[in-house]
Amino acid sequence: MKTQNLKVCILFIGAIALFSSCEDFMDREPLSDRLETNFYQTEADAMQALVSAYDPLGWGAMIGNHPFETISDILSDDAYAGGANANDVPNIVKMDFFEADPNTGELQGMWNRNYFGIYRCNLLLEKIDEIEFETEGLKERMIAEVSFLRAYYYFDLVRLFGNVPLILRVLKPSENTQPQAEPETVFSQIASDLENAMMVLPESVPDEEKGRITKFAAEAELVKVYLFYSGYYSEKPDMQTENGTLVNLSYAVDLADDIIENGFYDLETNFADLFLVSNENNIESVFEIQYGDYQGGDWGWRIGTEGNQAVILYGIRDVSDNSIYAPGWSFATVTSELVSAFEPGDKRLAASVIFADSLDLEGVTYVEGFQHTGYYNKKFTALKEHNATVGDRELLYPNNYPVIRFADVLLMGAELHLLNSNVPKAQEYYNRVRLRAFGTGHIPPVLTADNSGLEYIYLERRLELTGEGHRYWDVLRRGMDFADDELSDTDSEYPFYIEFKTVTGGLLPIPAQEIQISNFSLNQNEGYN
Repeated sequence: MKTQNLKVCILFIGAIALFSSCEDFMDREPLSDRLETNFYQTEADAMQALVSAYDPLGWGAMIGNHPFETISDILSDDAYAGGANANDVPNIVKMDFFEADPNTGELQGMWNRNYFGIYRCNLLLEKIDEIEFETEGLKERMIAEVSFLRAYYYFDLVRLFGNVPLILRVLKPSENTQPQAEPETVFSQIASDLENAMMVLPESVPDEEKGRITKFAAEAELVKVYLFYSGYYSEKPDMQTENGTLVNLSYAVDLADDIIENGFYDLETNFADLFLVSNENNIESVFEIQYGDYQGGDWGWRIGTEGNQAVILYGIRDVSDNSIYAPGWSFATVTSELVSAFEPGDKRLAASVIFADSLDLEGVTYVEGFQHTGYYNKKFTALKEHNATVGDRELLYPNNYPVIRFADVLLMGAELHLLNSNVPKAQEYYNRVRLRAFGTGHIPPVLTADNSGLEYIYLERRLELTGEGHRYWDVLRRGMDFADDELSDTDSEYPFYIEFKTVTGGLLPIPAQEIQISNFSLNQNEGYN
């Protein structure tokens, strides 16, 4: 996380894995004296525990390489696995081919990252009543933030694995045989946590707290949760929160409108400026994961560093020094199908994709990796200007990840209003995104209250959010037949032959190690037995 926002340095790692502010590190009790039994006493202790709950958001390499947005893009039809060759990171290549192996470090890493986050949230929620708070409202705000974070981690888990244990308290070592919950139960808990969060959280935060959750971020996350759940689980009843709120279309429309009409957000004038490190946490940022160049760990303990490790994955392999780019690993190569989907005059293409042909013309050399398409992710690629001057530069890129942008909210709002038969409002929100992409003289397509209108919005989401990890989930929520049509490419030859497995429902296999640890109380997802 950025040092100017949530400043952290490592205090100790153990059962509670807490972090301390670097500024007052020397004022803390000796390391050997801080135990779980005497830790949760002061507001400062609570803040350390809160930061530890935020920290797994940025873990993209707990076991192997598994940044959520990168894996999501590779699963989609917007990117291939890439890398040096088919044996570079074969587990990711298998995911790209929809042949994921349950004995995969990357799967274990994604599972662990989220359950570590959930554990830390549950621990603070259980201990917070023991802490003496002097600042009015701080306890309630922390509970709200942790509630959001727990919902966030569960949303990633349930999308990736579907049938996961729902754990809402700290477990004893003997309680490792937790049953899998029905997905609708998990989604209702997610909705409950987000509703509880947004009732308490502030609408905005000062600059020194950028990265902390706001009310509008919680609302936006719940809108995203609703759209996925109501599409992917269309046969299930609407989510209902523990407070009795029915999270249905009307409710989601109201949330989107509240963010758009009452939030402090707007579209950046220049689309390309969105992804500048110097312009992070900008006016379009609703929720953004913070990264920085603090080393902390090393290659043996990569989660100890604060850098965005997706960046080195996206970078151009062995690119020469006569360019702005730093050498990377050439994963998540952009598909030609995605590039072809952009219309002439769309400014987003040049800001989203690096063309190898342009590098050739500039005399820039590079090495073509596996599944080379001639296109790379530009939004988050490695740039020389962001190379760390101290430490392992591959682990220390400071590029934040914008989880939810205002443009995303506008397009979700447009979709919801179209589903709710309010075509003028849907057109208004859609136009705002479209006109930035093409300029004020552009005449956007006319939306209609049918599938044709929705297709325009879905396409706009794909182009606007290229390389940001949203496409796969937008495809899955439209059903398995659609997913098969979009994600399969059986007309191409290896290594571009892709065959989506509808029997899996788009889910990844539960890590084999987790099934073993559970004494086989966890059942493997369909298609992986």
